Amino acid sequence: MKSHRLLRLTRVCASVVLLCGLVSLIGGTAFAAIGPGFDLLSTPPGGAVLDLSSVGGPANFPLQGRPIGPGNTDTIVQRMGGLPPGGLGPIPAEIVALSLESIAPVQLGPSFFDVFVDLNPLAASLGSLNVTSHVDPGGGTFDSFFDVFARVTLTEVGNPMNQMVATRQDQIRSMSSPWSHIRPQYYPENSQYPSGNFYPGVLPGTGTAVGINHTGPHPHTDPSTPEPASVLLLVMGGVGLGLFGQARRR
Repeated sequence: MKSHRLLRLTRVCASVVLLCGLVSLIGGTAFAAIGPGFDLLSTPPGGAVLDLSSVGGPANFPLQGRPIGPGNTDTIVQRMGGLPPGGLGPIPAEIVALSLESIAPVQLGPSFFDVFVDLNPLAASLGSLNVTSHVDPGGGTFDSFFDVFARVTLTEVGNPMNQMVATRQDQIRSMSSPWSHIRPQYYPENSQYPSGNFYPGVLPGTGTAVGINHTGPHPHTDPSTPEPASVLLLVMGGVGLGLFGQARRR
């Protein structure tokens, strides 16, 4: 009798332990913490625009990502803080890498130029991500704001010594963008750039990347289909190039 009661008691205890473990797992999936980390992002063709009207070019000149790695990453955002499970609020962040290029050369007068955009090394492009919802089954929405200090370089096709360079400050914002704790299929996970359990531009609780819609001086919506290596990000609109006439050098 004692052995039968002991066996039943053991089975009950094991069931309780299993149930507690399952509840803990479900809870951890729904409300995991967001840690400091990096967002590795890519820009598809036409996913960014540049205003070249001040030098005789188009007002909405299309750009695309110029990958710097890992994978197809052309933009890296570093999050310097985090939030507890279910937590809401701001997370300080900085765009620490940016690499865009023209899809095709732009004609300015009789010459054609390749266009490149990267960060101004003399100014930090600071901002924040404000997590506005953190809900089951593991994700939510966020707003973001960045002061972007960019450097724009035009290089004449066939004459790389002829360049025009200018810098510009712009602001970009996003509202109610989705995020998830679940990594999208093609996200370039890299130990040098830990995600911190936060994947922007991904539907909550899924690995489905839909991108982030940013607005700037020229509002723009990213396509809904992500590039294979990452999530869509960046709009650079209204980067005025009025200084190009003075910055031209051979």
